[in-house]
Amino acid sequence: MSGWGGGYVTDITYTAGWYRQQSPAMMALACLLGGVAADLPGPDDPVQYMELGCGQGLSAMLLAASNPSWRVTAVDFNPAHIASAREWAAAGGLNNIEFIEANLTTMAEDPAGRALPQMDFVSLHGVWSWVPPAVQAGIVRLIGDKLRPGGVMHVSYNSLPGWGAALGMQRVLRSVGQQSGWRSDRQAEQGLKFVHELYDAEATQFRRSSMVKAVLDRIESFPPQYLSHEYMNENWQPCYLADVAAAFAGAKMEWVASSQLPENFNDLMLTEAQRKLAQRFDDPLLRELIKDVCVERTLRHDVFVRGARRISSAARDAALNELSIALAIPAKDLPARRS
Repeated sequence: MSGWGGGYVTDITYTAGWYRQQSPAMMALACLLGGVAADLPGPDDPVQYMELGCGQGLSAMLLAASNPSWRVTAVDFNPAHIASAREWAAAGGLNNIEFIEANLTTMAEDPAGRALPQMDFVSLHGVWSWVPPAVQAGIVRLIGDKLRPGGVMHVSYNSLPGWGAALGMQRVLRSVGQQSGWRSDRQAEQGLKFVHELYDAEATQFRRSSMVKAVLDRIESFPPQYLSHEYMNENWQPCYLADVAAAFAGAKMEWVASSQLPENFNDLMLTEAQRKLAQRFDDPLLRELIKDVCVERTLRHDVFVRGARRISSAARDAALNELSIALAIPAKDLPARRS
């Protein structure tokens, strides 16, 4: 890998994809489910939206194309990502999106960061638990400066304790991979191959973990670019929600809900006995920790608000009753109710 990345994979571009959790509509709906006032933005509303760590920019471009009155700002550290994104946006005739190459460690203090307008929505997908503390601190400063009061943020990250049983797997994959080649995609492939060999050799720490088997089964179909960016970063570190919330408290952010909407319904997520134990506590972060212990959840999609305006259950229900919701995935993919 090249040396300018500071431990982050830069020699291989990341895959392009759309992630619905980054949509402001999903963020706003999560806020309502969490009892916080939020208006669902329409395509003609003057929305300011920013994505940090945009990769090749597909999600940002889809939001810009679908909402011509929005102003979309997309930021990434890798100039190859920004070059591709700008080319695609120009080819698509998008004039309401700007791509910025920037180091998130210092962007809050840089001219490009200071020139940004106040944002209504900010999203970080696949950034937080893959970057060092200095970058995380820079993100918090930028959010504190540029997310307006009442603004909403989505952040995804590898979560604990879900990843706990597979920490050794990632460490072996990366350590072996580093000795197996120069390019990070080749490193990831060779590291993964060795992990499979260890699993077949009945390595105790792998064999006794259903999590390791689930990860190995799942990542077989993923491209090398994904494996590189997921497992080969020097600062790969899953997080507890409470620690993420403590970090963003520096930007006056409050945790509200999950933008994986079904995760906000404990009747879907927990057994009756588990729900009773969680209901002993008023602290929402402690309740979420209990939920994380009870379910298989290795990636969290959390929604925070900078100045949450709490609403009553009646006001929440009234707002939800005004919405029309359609099933966007096959019914068979809905989470099963746990009794």
